[in-house]
Amino acid sequence: MDYDLLVLGGSAQGLSTAILAQQSGANSVRIIETTQTVAYPDLVGKHKLEVSYGDGIKSISLEGDSLKVETVTGSYLAKTCVIALNSPDAIVALPAGVETNERVHAGPETLTSPVL
Repeated sequence: MDYDLLVLGGSAQGLSTAILAQQSGANSVRIIETTQTVAYPDLVGKHKLEVSYGDGIKSISLEGDSLKVETVTGSYLAKTCVIALNSPDAIVALPAGVETNERVHAGPETLTSPVL
């Protein structure tokens, strides 16, 4: 399934991004959380959020017109990805050819230099 939006991280920022995307008309939004809980668990049920818990992020790449996010348990395709990981250890290295742009959004603390 192609998602309209994948949110990497169930932080307050990640949850608010997912909720606002749904309220703005995104049909398919999924949160991928590396731990077993999100910042505000009661919002998951209230807003019918799709969440994968305990799913580590391995890579982000381009696959045709989609972004492919590989995790420990599988892979997801999406039009857009927001990196909202909120941990000192949360670093996503973007591969060569994938940069933050109108389809991949991230805070500066979340990223390392692209892998070449």
